[in-house]
Amino acid sequence: MKYSRRPQMGRSLAESHEEGYMTEPTLNMDNAPDVLTVEQMRKILGIGRTAAYEVVRRGKIRTIRAGRLIKVPKLALIEVLKQGAIL
Repeated sequence: MKYSRRPQMGRSLAESHEEGYMTEPTLNMDNAPDVLTVEQMRKILGIGRTAAYEVVRRGKIRTIRAGRLIKVPKLALIEVLKQGAIL
């Protein structure tokens, strides 16, 4: 039984997947949860961690805060993208 989550060197992801290795699904707007973490938002937008937190800090996107926890509603992200706002 294989326990490694990473493909071995020289193997494609497809080959590794066929052999039973687990791969992380790609996150996009279709399969994203209704409330995203900043990390999930970052992956969807294709931006870096620093840039994602800067967008939040500047208030360019609506967020939900609970103490230190920051969440981004998917609808807020959609609104910003529809407006074509400069983040």
